[in-house]
Amino acid sequence: MGNGKSSVVTILFADIRSFTSLSESLTSQELLEFLNSYFEMMNAPIHMNGGFIDKFIGDAIMALFVDDDDPATAAQNAVRTALDMLSALEVFNRKRVQEQHDSVSIGIGIHTGEAVLGTVGSADRMDSTVLGDAVNLASRIEALTKKYGVQVLVSSSTQKCIENVEAIRCCEIGEVKVRGREETDTVFEILS
Repeated sequence: MGNGKSSVVTILFADIRSFTSLSESLTSQELLEFLNSYFEMMNAPIHMNGGFIDKFIGDAIMALFVDDDDPATAAQNAVRTALDMLSALEVFNRKRVQEQHDSVSIGIGIHTGEAVLGTVGSADRMDSTVLGDAVNLASRIEALTKKYGVQVLVSSSTQKCIENVEAIRCCEIGEVKVRGREETDTVFEILS
């Protein structure tokens, strides 16, 4: 039914902080308008850096970066995207404050690894997506941004792809064991 191709991909998860309390203060229509305007602002940096949005999961964005010839380029593009998303968020928040709304913050997790790009589903509903442990790890790394109080965290495999890029600075946070995995990984905060 579905088919797939294994490839090294870089997966970016971005999630709005304190979204539940924010959504409780909005009507359904206001919530829809808020999410659509937020997603619109975040869409541009993803596409400008060669990525594509795989899916929206509530208030979260899952984006993919693939370069079969040079996976390191895809990882670098994902990290640039994260920085551009933070810049776009500043613009978004300035507008929100002008409209007398609270500003919002996000956490972004990035991981580079082997995954299967393919179609899944049933005969009456198919969807293209990416599957594998790499996806889970990217999501778990995003969740760690809350724990460490940082905006962007990357895995060690992503850090190796960006370590020689002068414009991107990072700082080692430490070795962590993410929920649901036996192995540990070292995570790094992206500083600029």
